[in-house]
Amino acid sequence: MCEETCAGCSLVISISAVPTCAHLIVVPRTAAAGSLEDITAALDESLVTINTVLGSRFCAHIRSDVENYQKRLMLLSETLDEWLNCQKQWMYLEAILFADDIKRDLPEVRHRQQ
Repeated sequence: MCEETCAGCSLVISISAVPTCAHLIVVPRTAAAGSLEDITAALDESLVTINTVLGSRFCAHIRSDVENYQKRLMLLSETLDEWLNCQKQWMYLEAILFADDIKRDLPEVRHRQQ
């Protein structure tokens, strides 16, 4: 089960793997959105479990459900990777864009940032 709730500027993502459940709370404009170690560990464990189930000859009657779940987990994994890359790039650009010399040299940028 995967559920999402959005309240204001917060986003809570719940990953329910077979034995685990992890939560990620994202707060805008912070350097670290929270520790993703628990999320990635649960995600990796879930992918290993799903791959083990897919390798079993006894999953023939639920194979389509298991493959669907595997695709969803892979999409979540790729999304988290892209999200982390985007966050790293933004943190790099934020330091440049909000520097005092840039604000002084480009007053129109300063007005857009406020």
